[in-house]
Amino acid sequence: MGVQRFMMVVDQTPVPAPPTKYLTTHALKERGWTVTMIAALLPRPDAARTAYVRLPGSALVKLYLRTRVEEVELSEEFLIYQEKAAKAKLRRGCAVRTAQHQVLLKRCVQHFRPTYTWPERWCQRSDWQLSLVDVRAFYDRWEPKFTAMGHTARQRVLDALHEKNRRLFSKRFPGVPPGPQRAPKLKKPAVKSPSTPYGL
Repeated sequence: MGVQRFMMVVDQTPVPAPPTKYLTTHALKERGWTVTMIAALLPRPDAARTAYVRLPGSALVKLYLRTRVEEVELSEEFLIYQEKAAKAKLRRGCAVRTAQHQVLLKRCVQHFRPTYTWPERWCQRSDWQLSLVDVRAFYDRWEPKFTAMGHTARQRVLDALHEKNRRLFSKRFPGVPPGPQRAPKLKKPAVKSPSTPYGL
């Protein structure tokens, strides 16, 4: 009889490290805590240690008991602070996007330099209509840069271009009043209706 050989398969799945007893401020922030939340809900650390990398003037690392942290995270007060932090983060994001849109709007208007090709003595009200066409053509060239903007922000860009055109046209042709009509409104993107399942 042949000798049967059995090979042992060794499980090499990495074993996760056991949770530490304490959490640092950095670990708290990774769990969703903010500086305000730590100061309000965990005003005093449970322990402290020296930093692994010692730098001149570096303070001790604050440590918080994991069990204490987990208990606070189950409280209603923590959930209220967490919701406030989420709303504040959303407001900061909106403020950043608004500032970016303002910079892009300013760049767009600064680059708009209309060159009226018709002679001043032959300029008529119909030439004002042509200048409106030039404004829209310029806006259409810049429109791909406005993909992150909403409808209201896009309209502000177009309104600013028309206002600059009105100002420059009146300065170039003081004897020709610009048209009384307002700047055209952008069409809002059509909202796609949900598709109806077959057989209904």
